[in-house]
Amino acid sequence: GLDVHYSGWEGEAEMMWDNAGYRLHLSASDSLSNLQFYIPEDGKTFCVEPVSHVPNVHNHPEFKELGDVMVLDKNETLIGAMTLTPSLIERPDSGLVDDDDIGVAPNRDYSLVD
Repeated sequence: GLDVHYSGWEGEAEMMWDNAGYRLHLSASDSLSNLQFYIPEDGKTFCVEPVSHVPNVHNHPEFKELGDVMVLDKNETLIGAMTLTPSLIERPDSGLVDDDDIGVAPNRDYSLVD
């Protein structure tokens, strides 16, 4: 498996499944300046998680400059947002039919679930 952390990432990432013909674009707010990426041993799934601080920074003060835990006062909040945007990879002669060509409703569900 793989379990890695990126500090100071740019707030955008793109995952591509070339063989399946789709991609997933991830964007996150500035408050989520760190990124955790995990693939289990079987490699059948993965986790990408924008986070506000370095994991386990509580026990590793030497990493505070890369993303320390924000201590909030009573009634104070930290807001973060993440957006996932799936899309198809355009391929010449893919044989896929465009939704516009067949009159499919514009709110079609493109969930990435097996």
